[in-house]
Amino acid sequence: MDPSLTSQALAELNELLWTLPSSLDPQEIVAVLLERCTRLFQAPLAAMWVRDQQGIGLAGVYGFSEKKAELLWQKLDLRTATRARQLDGQELHALGGFGKRRLSSLITVPLQSARGLAGWLVFARLEPAPFTDLERSFLEILANRVAGSLDNARVYQETQARSRELELLNEIAALLVSTTRLDELLTRLVSGIVDTLELSSCYLYLLEGRGPEMRLRASHHRDPTNAESLRSFLAERPLRIDQGRSAEIYRHGRPILVPNIAEEQVMPEDLRQRVGPGSVLIVPLKVRGEFLGAIYLVRTGRAPALTEELLPLVTHLANQVSVAIANARLYEGLENEVAKRAADVQQDYEELARRFSAGRDFFELVSADLQADLQALDAGLANGADDPRLADARAAAASLNAHLGQLFSAQATGRIHDGRVGSEDR
Repeated sequence: MDPSLTSQALAELNELLWTLPSSLDPQEIVAVLLERCTRLFQAPLAAMWVRDQQGIGLAGVYGFSEKKAELLWQKLDLRTATRARQLDGQELHALGGFGKRRLSSLITVPLQSARGLAGWLVFARLEPAPFTDLERSFLEILANRVAGSLDNARVYQETQARSRELELLNEIAALLVSTTRLDELLTRLVSGIVDTLELSSCYLYLLEGRGPEMRLRASHHRDPTNAESLRSFLAERPLRIDQGRSAEIYRHGRPILVPNIAEEQVMPEDLRQRVGPGSVLIVPLKVRGEFLGAIYLVRTGRAPALTEELLPLVTHLANQVSVAIANARLYEGLENEVAKRAADVQQDYEELARRFSAGRDFFELVSADLQADLQALDAGLANGADDPRLADARAAAASLNAHLGQLFSAQATGRIHDGRVGSEDR
């Protein structure tokens, strides 16, 4: 098989050189590049390593497994290399085979960008045909173009990430003034953090009174399949501020980044098994020097580990959230006080109503007696009794009855009116 580039292959490579920079998705760049190049260069085995925040890592493979690619990376030892290199003969033989297949020719090409070394491209052939100088030149040109495309994609993603972070800050600022309900506030908060920062989950713990335990108050999971079971599990497992990393957060009040959950006692063993391998960022919640709790930001699986670049953002968020929690608690306290005062006022009203009812009964009884006396006096006067004392007694009884009526009417309208307590009793 003649591996030299044909005119058709050259035309496709030229097209590839012009189309790659238009993509802003690193995964798409890697996939297109490996698929097209393995065919055009007749190299059925290919791998690509790209630099990220954690260093240079495997970005894609073609024709063999990731495990084999990682083994190849270790044997090639490209960490300090800076130039393209072709391996064959004895050097290639030292790399070993890939199952029943043995490599006959392999070339490594660095991805050089304006920011420095961005990664490596590796192509290998099984047929005994070394890469030609023309192929090597095209691969170097292509690698440089790919490095620039990856830089553009990375800048685009960073810009998008900053934009999402600003949106999150605006949403939280609006949220803080739109609700004073603590549970609603915390639930919407952790949901926004997970979506914006592309986390696996987020847990918010608050200190219970002055005791040593923090209990889960809100959580959100990107994967809903086991979200409810994990939430129930966490609700029954408080975290103690006198043990593990929680104690460190409580004492020093500074964020803690744990790149590998499995290697540190950042959470109980049974909880680590449920969460899985990954990284966690723990941020304290404080207001005016008082420790309120902590937010646990978790990213698991194949997603990039959390880094210190997030610290300014999440610290700012934690400060806002801490103030919001303190305000919500104050509002809840005021609501409880208002409810207590309303209950006291209702009790006073009921007591006044009871007294009013008793006074009315007494007035009706006295008024009935006076009416009876008036009738008796009227009967005596009607029978011709000319004793002036009878007339005086009748006038006095009538005056007393009228006075009692006025007094009762004044108390009724002045102290209790339309079912409300009067001004003297408020």
